[in-house]
Amino acid sequence: MSTVIIILAVLAGVIGVAGSVIPGLPGPPVSWVGLLILYLWGNGTNAAGEPMSLTFLLIWLSVTIVVTVIDFVVP
Repeated sequence: MSTVIIILAVLAGVIGVAGSVIPGLPGPPVSWVGLLILYLWGNGTNAAGEPMSLTFLLIWLSVTIVVTVIDFVVP
């Protein structure tokens, strides 16, 4: 089951990166969902192998919201 979760999270990240280029896909929110999947199932770690912190997740949520709003407002 852990392998399936990791594959889903990586797939969300790849779709998010593609969404940064393809206009129809919301890139940053999909990438953040990949981070959320890793956080909820406990597989998200940093380079030292420590679990992902809630602070890290919330900071990236705020960055995602700002980038998404700017993406809709600027054009």
